[in-house]
Amino acid sequence: MLQHQFFKFLVVGGGATATQYLLLILVVEFTCLGPVPGAIVAYLAGAGVNYLGNYYFTFDSRRQHWQSMLRFVLVALLGLGLNTGLFWVGLQILPHYLWAQVMATGITLGINFILHRHFTFR
Repeated sequence: MLQHQFFKFLVVGGGATATQYLLLILVVEFTCLGPVPGAIVAYLAGAGVNYLGNYYFTFDSRRQHWQSMLRFVLVALLGLGLNTGLFWVGLQILPHYLWAQVMATGITLGINFILHRHFTFR
């Protein structure tokens, strides 16, 4: 069950991550916003995709939306802070903003799964 659920989490996360990365590229390359504000905007958009996919598909939540949404927002804000901080560190040590985002995404993935599984959609 846990492996199946984690696989679903990865599928939903893949869609959310694709949304996040596409928006990050669009914001950084075609607006006057820099990489860090672009990463914040993109993370929030990806979080919306993530919420809906995880609510209906991954965790098949029985909670009402308002209950899950409040918990999701708390986890998303924690993830936003973690992602933004890691992204900023990555910008200092990696040659391109997309590599920084890959690093930040990789680290936050496991933490988000654990929090969503045991707190948001439980």
